[in-house]
Amino acid sequence: MPEIRGDPISNHTVLVAPERQQRPNDFARARTSHAEVHHCPFCPGNEELTPDTVDQLSLAETASTSGGPWSVRVVPNLYSAVLDVDRPCTPATLQGTSPATPPTGWRTFSPAAGKHEVIIESRRHVLDFIELSDDEAELVFVAYQRRLEAIRQNPKLRFGIVFKNCGPRAGASMEHIHSQIIGLAEVPPAIQVELDSSRAYHQQNGTCIFCDLLANEKQLRSRIVDQNEHFTALCPPASRFNYELWILPNHHAPHFEDENDESLAAAARFLRQNLRHLHGLSSPANYNYLIHSAPFDSKPNDQYHWHIEVLPRLAQLAGFELGTGCFINTIPPEQAAQRLKSSSLYLT
Repeated sequence: MPEIRGDPISNHTVLVAPERQQRPNDFARARTSHAEVHHCPFCPGNEELTPDTVDQLSLAETASTSGGPWSVRVVPNLYSAVLDVDRPCTPATLQGTSPATPPTGWRTFSPAAGKHEVIIESRRHVLDFIELSDDEAELVFVAYQRRLEAIRQNPKLRFGIVFKNCGPRAGASMEHIHSQIIGLAEVPPAIQVELDSSRAYHQQNGTCIFCDLLANEKQLRSRIVDQNEHFTALCPPASRFNYELWILPNHHAPHFEDENDESLAAAARFLRQNLRHLHGLSSPANYNYLIHSAPFDSKPNDQYHWHIEVLPRLAQLAGFELGTGCFINTIPPEQAAQRLKSSSLYLT
């Protein structure tokens, strides 16, 4: 069963999920054509190959549809990284390799409870977010919001993250365009660090650290890639990855799931537009993107600011990064921003 394990030496937390070893891998075998999709469990007509649908949306109407053709479909992850928080925990479920009594001083092993869902982003067998139309991309973001809101209603869960793995170097195991949502009972350490830093900055300065970052970057302009009325795309000053890109709302907002329809649609279009810049430099691009939003139980505040992080996977993490936790970035963000601005893959 999935477990959350903590290490008292490095203070890091690991989600151990052996069930995910059984995931299929489209990228492990040669493909001659994307038309060879009769086996794809995410394509229309193959719905019986996935768990039952928990939500679906249609371009014809953004309300849930029960019998019509779906445009976006949400299912539980068949190879979940967490144990369903609403599933009864039986002795058989708890069988595993964990010691009955952890060594003195070690954190207690505990079940990794949560929700893990897959968002199938299109009926079409396409691979990348830039291959969606603006309308399709907007519908995907509506699905993100709806599922985060549904997860937020579960009193056992405190935090939810949306993420996409695009390409084999980014961890994708299926070609058909999809992303994932995981709801967790606890706030993960990386998010807690952001929350603590934001809170400390607000206590010292009385302002939001993300809002001040935006203001400073707009004044400097050297790391700005794109901006419009609603959003700004920039290469963060301490980028971990070559061409790392952050997309931030120009208005202060802690929770992604509280955005209105106009802002949500603008975010989807803006992300698609900026991913084209990345593809202009490296296509097909391998990348992760993730949406950082405040924990569900945090009230609207002036401290935290939701945002999207796009992490290109142009190179693999190596010994130094793994051994120190310190990333090596070979392209300064100022240079990366200029290259991204001048490079774009134009699609209809």
